[in-house]
Amino acid sequence: MSSMPEGDVLAALGALDLFEGAPPAVLERLAAVARPFSLAAGEYLFHEGDPGDRMMLLASGSVEGILRLPGGRELEAQSLGHGALIGEMGMLASHPRRLSARASVATAGWSFAAAEIGQLGATEVPAVMRRVGRLALERLREHYELLSELCREDPRAEGSSRSAELDDAGPVVVVEREPEETAYLETVLFFSAFSPAEIEELFGDLRRLEAPRGAPVVPDSEQGPTLLIVLRGAVESSIRHGGLATRTRLAGPGRIVGHLNLLREGLTPVASRARERSILLEVPLDRVAQITERGDDTGRRFGRAVYADVVDALFEAQRPISRLAAAGG
Repeated sequence: MSSMPEGDVLAALGALDLFEGAPPAVLERLAAVARPFSLAAGEYLFHEGDPGDRMMLLASGSVEGILRLPGGRELEAQSLGHGALIGEMGMLASHPRRLSARASVATAGWSFAAAEIGQLGATEVPAVMRRVGRLALERLREHYELLSELCREDPRAEGSSRSAELDDAGPVVVVEREPEETAYLETVLFFSAFSPAEIEELFGDLRRLEAPRGAPVVPDSEQGPTLLIVLRGAVESSIRHGGLATRTRLAGPGRIVGHLNLLREGLTPVASRARERSILLEVPLDRVAQITERGDDTGRRFGRAVYADVVDALFEAQRPISRLAAAGG
């Protein structure tokens, strides 16, 4: 492991858009805990399945992201060079590595504890969390577009196998809040980050929707003005081309449906339907902006919970990409 001057890492951190506007003292603290690394060509920075608990900043050289396929085959998913960040999604939610990273030439850089930088974004420099969240959303859209392309090219997409039962599903309707709902939500993902008083303040006046089994809650090619948070039941999101439907996510209680609505632009190839009778919380995007921009601890925790769920959706979307890429190889 090489030793690189702290001034080098400080300059490299300061050049990142991610840390634009961060106070010098914050960057100095990060530089002080950076771990330098160096790799010869062909050496691995990490392997698929390793913990995703560190973020890397490349100072020189380049690494290639390697997706392992059945039969010992490899697919080069991406190539990153000088100044690139690797593993920044770990700032919001930690998942095992979905790819291996291998140096294509002699490569050096620094690694940082992702959780430590994530805490920085949750307290001192909230803009860091928002920028990583926006990046996660853009990557999620790219993943869905890639999945759509892979589905379209798959021979199984010819024809149609749409279930008539889905077309006969009943409508989504507004319902009253359940008795003792707040006590239940305290035990549910996403909402467990908030006190009962905060749950009431943030979500008490919002609409609750009941979706019968098979009912569309986010039609494909549409982006709406809301996020949906599953309170009970489950919502299945998928990309369909003809007779081929690829599930991108099954969202249970405390999970979000319709992440790409946050981008407020473009179309989405993903359609979402109730897998079973489900109760959903409808959160207008204007309310999302109002909460995240209020600047207090409650708003920061809300933003982090939303973006962490985006990263979870991103992680889940990588599985069908690997499967379809293997089938097409």
